[in-house]
Amino acid sequence: IQVLRDLTGKLDEKQIEAVDGLNDISEEFKNIHCNFLSQTVIVLLVDQIIESFKGL
Repeated sequence: IQVLRDLTGKLDEKQIEAVDGLNDISEEFKNIHCNFLSQTVIVLLVDQIIESFKGL
């Protein structure tokens, strides 16, 4: 029984580590996604500014 407890304890630790890793990855993904969105918005704004200057 003790061996089983040790094994499940180790498994739990590994699972917790894995979940932490996934959380880190999803945070990174959110950051990348936000950066991508803001860059896209900037590009669209620049395009609009250029278009409005062409109209002058």
